Amino acid sequence: MISNMFKIPKYKVFNYSPVFYDEQKEDLEKRMKNLEEEFSKKKIYRGKMRQRMHRDSYQNEKKSLRRPIIIITNIFLLIIIFYMITDYFPNIIF
Repeated sequence: MISNMFKIPKYKVFNYSPVFYDEQKEDLEKRMKNLEEEFSKKKIYRGKMRQRMHRDSYQNEKKSLRRPIIIITNIFLLIIIFYMITDYFPNIIF
């Protein structure tokens, strides 16, 4: 009954954790963040570089195949033209 008459305050509990400013730690975190961003950019660039190298090598393969095909086709066409000329005009060449 007496406890009801006098209100006894209860202890208030705070979830307080002290915050300390550590300049070195902040500086280190900033540098790490910058390095990670830089690395991710380089990684993207390297990936594009690899794609370009692969594409260029594929195009070089196509070019290297194109030249012999053109040469063989030209030789074949020259042979056909030669035989056509010799058939139509046998006295001109021989």
